[in-house]
Amino acid sequence: MCCYAPPDTKSDSVVELLHSHEWIRFDPSLTGGRIAAAFVRRIAPRARSTLELVSIEAIVAMVSAGLGVSIVPRLRGPLRAAYPVREISLGRHAPTRQIAFVCRAADTDNRRVTAIREAFENVYATTALVSGDE
Repeated sequence: MCCYAPPDTKSDSVVELLHSHEWIRFDPSLTGGRIAAAFVRRIAPRARSTLELVSIEAIVAMVSAGLGVSIVPRLRGPLRAAYPVREISLGRHAPTRQIAFVCRAADTDNRRVTAIREAFENVYATTALVSGDE
């Protein structure tokens, strides 16, 4: 996850950005939204929020327009290129998500299941190389 701020902001402090701008919340009924909300409550308990959205695309568009800051999963590909926003690291203690792939033992040799598992592995390997994760 990362903090996204309007392109004209100067501060690199997530806490300062959350106190000086509206917090555009990622819907806490979603796993990523719950993780982000818990992180914000921990570092900036008085952050103010009047907007709560399900769509990361809508959140990024609003941040780009200068309507606030947000904490959402790290943007990838075309979405990252489509909107001018500042990406600010949440540091070493940034919240993370774990994604697991599970299948029945009877399906381990199924070509479709194998193709999906390999696709997950390839995306993970590519993402880890780009972000520096291990």
